[in-house]
Amino acid sequence: MDKDRSAKIKANMEKLLNDEEFFQEQVENAFDSTDADSSENLDYEELKKWITRAFGALGIDLPDEEILKTTFTTFDRNSDGTICKKEFDVFYKCIIQSLYNLLFASEQ
Repeated sequence: MDKDRSAKIKANMEKLLNDEEFFQEQVENAFDSTDADSSENLDYEELKKWITRAFGALGIDLPDEEILKTTFTTFDRNSDGTICKKEFDVFYKCIIQSLYNLLFASEQ
């Protein structure tokens, strides 16, 4: 990843992690654009598509299917087989923090 792109990604992630209003705006947009069937819940395939897009945009290899399924199950707190908006908020924050640590930990 080139330095300019890396700096932009880092700044955006820091804003997501530190600006609650911006975070809520972005997580709402991410959820709505991922909820293909407008059910107000994300099924496994919808969440997998979001993860695929997010990781691809950052040039990160997609985790294997077992990890994706475990991730889905972990964030499906009420075990109903879907991720609601509240669960997605927690998922999104964790993913952004984890990706930030993965990509930028050596700079700290």
